[in-house]
Amino acid sequence: MADITTRRGVVIKSEGNLLTVKVSSDCHCEGCAIVAFCGSKNDDDLVVLHTPLAPRFSPGDMIEFEPSSGAQWKSILLAFVMPIIIILAAILILLNLGYSEVTAALAAAIASVVYFGVLGLMFGRRLEFSMNWKITKASK
Repeated sequence: MADITTRRGVVIKSEGNLLTVKVSSDCHCEGCAIVAFCGSKNDDDLVVLHTPLAPRFSPGDMIEFEPSSGAQWKSILLAFVMPIIIILAAILILLNLGYSEVTAALAAAIASVVYFGVLGLMFGRRLEFSMNWKITKASK
């Protein structure tokens, strides 16, 4: 999993524990499972990394960065596994309570939208800052 999520970029700003990186043009986040949790600003290819390693880097440094394997698994769990569990649980519970399939499916869809809304709106920044990154200087 690590090879797929390794990115290269140039440090734009290092301030406190925040590292702003302009991602190289050959690195695209579209296929990444954790793009919603990493702080990516897709419109301008900037990624803000929250890391205690930030002071080690200065603007202009070429770096390679990847989320830790724990962060990757956490993101996969939150983005893919939990919604499936919520949908299946909602459908099974409502069907066992005697509701129709349409009602159960509609309720499951609403539950998944609520889940992603709560995850994104209420916990988005906290999840972004809880990511652990492996960062190394790269040769230019």
